[in-house]
Amino acid sequence: CATMVRVSRERVRLEPFDWVGLLSLALTVLMLVGATLHKVHDIAVTERGRQARIDAELRHVKEQIDLLQQDVRLLLGRGHG
Repeated sequence: CATMVRVSRERVRLEPFDWVGLLSLALTVLMLVGATLHKVHDIAVTERGRQARIDAELRHVKEQIDLLQQDVRLLLGRGHG
C-alpha cells in the first residue's frame, strides 16, 4: 500500500521587517569583524615597535660588551708586558 506524502512547493518569504533585522545583524557582525581586525593591526604595530626598541637596546649592549672585552684584553696585555 503506497503512502501519499504531501510536498509543499511554497517558499518561505521574509517580511520586509525581517530583512531589515537580518541586514542590521549582518552590518553589526561586519562592524565587529572590522573593529577586531583594526585592533589586531594596532597590536601588531605596537609589538613591532616594541621589538625594534628591544633590538636596538640589545645592539647597544653588545657594542658595550665588545668595548669592555677590548679594554680587558688591553689591560691583560699590559700586565704581561
